[in-house]
Amino acid sequence: GVLSAPVEDESTFLIDEDDCIVETDEHHLQKRQLTVDQDTLIKVPPIPSKKLWPRVAETGMIEIPIEIVTDDYTPQLLDVFYKGLADIENKTCIRFVDHTDEKDYVIVRDAGTNTCSANVGRIGGPQYLTFTPLCMKVKKKGVHEMIHIIGFRHMHQRFDRDDYVNIIWDNVIDEQRTSQLNTMETKDPYYQDRIGKVDTLSDADATRINRMYNCPPPYQ
Repeated sequence: GVLSAPVEDESTFLIDEDDCIVETDEHHLQKRQLTVDQDTLIKVPPIPSKKLWPRVAETGMIEIPIEIVTDDYTPQLLDVFYKGLADIENKTCIRFVDHTDEKDYVIVRDAGTNTCSANVGRIGGPQYLTFTPLCMKVKKKGVHEMIHIIGFRHMHQRFDRDDYVNIIWDNVIDEQRTSQLNTMETKDPYYQDRIGKVDTLSDADATRINRMYNCPPPYQ
């Protein structure tokens, strides 16, 4: 299981994937748009504008306030996490700032549940990035979860997914249980051992973020 988001009515949120926390109505909207067969994947719309993080008028940057429960992590682990945040900042107009009195912000903590998960986009009020020390040890895991918080879901939900990969449905386990078998194979074998191997934010990831937030130059 994965820890729910910190909201008064937790029934309005659920785990749609292994590390994505989404609103129930958003989940049902997607389920209506996805056909569970081997041939059809209808385009999923971007997240609603209300779930985007706000822009600072004076700078044009997008600020995401963060509060880290530092007692949950060693200085070495925090250094890895901060380097991941810096990678995102260097390629996009996203800026991670220390939380002060902002209403909407991210709490990074180890909930003791042996899970790593994040909301997709801004949910309003405090929201958790549940992050174990084991996850924080790997920079790309922090980058991955922060991209969820910025507003993106997994790449295997892209509308053009089937143009590039074949889904091996026999290896997809019901009820979101984990299988150690490959569930996707690239149509071009050259990429089979290359997808998912980058250790930080890719240029393509940065481009998608900059386009979604209409980032100012030099990020466009």
